[in-house]
Amino acid sequence: MSKPSHQPPTVVAVVVTHNRLALLKENLAALRGQTRTPEEIIVVNNGSTDGTAEWLATQPDLTVIQEKNVGPGGGQSAGIKTAYTKGYDWFWCMDDDAIPDRDALEQHLKSSKASDERTGFLYSFVRWTDGSVCLMTAPNVHPDYSTLVELLPQGLLRLDSASWNSILFHRRAVAKIGLPLREMFFWFEDVEYTRRISNNFLCYQVLASKAEHRSKTNRWVNFDKLAELPADFLQNALRNFIFLRRWQAPSKAIGWFRCVKSALRMQWRVWRQIPGMNKWPLSAAIWRGVVFHPKIEMPE
Repeated sequence: MSKPSHQPPTVVAVVVTHNRLALLKENLAALRGQTRTPEEIIVVNNGSTDGTAEWLATQPDLTVIQEKNVGPGGGQSAGIKTAYTKGYDWFWCMDDDAIPDRDALEQHLKSSKASDERTGFLYSFVRWTDGSVCLMTAPNVHPDYSTLVELLPQGLLRLDSASWNSILFHRRAVAKIGLPLREMFFWFEDVEYTRRISNNFLCYQVLASKAEHRSKTNRWVNFDKLAELPADFLQNALRNFIFLRRWQAPSKAIGWFRCVKSALRMQWRVWRQIPGMNKWPLSAAIWRGVVFHPKIEMPE
């Protein structure tokens, strides 16, 4: 959808939820209470069994997409594709445990980079529940020092990757690089997608736009200590991590070398660090990552 440049940009919020109805209600209250409200709110219900579907049916101001549990990758893909089809300029994406501040969207759109045609996404500053920096969703900051010095006085950081927590994608980026990879399901699917965008556009964290992440703990995902990570996410995380080692490399040859090297190293960690668990499924997941090759879907 094209329109005269003097018209204000249109924004749709995309929220993915799975069996967290209480958090979803808080998230939607925050979206509805924004100082600059989005034109539409799309909720992707990933097969919830806790009454979410029934509650959503009573909310006439929401657009609801019912999915099986396709993870954040599949949920965001479905939501962004619908938003793109409807013609919006910006897609404000998040999971149900992201609670944006009242002026989070307004601060995004007030940023000098919101009107820059080279911008791919804008990301909020995300706190944990105690007010400290949320480590789990901390973005990957672009390493150029001169860029850091230039942008900090403007309340901006240039990013290489980010997470599904109050992140604003422009349709130009989606049109060029496609949708999130549904096959990644969850863990690192946000890193892959946002890095795919930052490889083609300039992307920023807007420090004045703030949100809270209601995760149970506040810690990094540390593959040096596999035994400390939740068992129910390890297979997906290991496969996706190995895949990213190949995908992020500057050439195919380097990618395959890094991928196999990382797989061997991770295999050793699995057998050495995780006692009392059937390690064969984890080993299989590692080597699936070596050959994992999901196809990018375009929005139209």
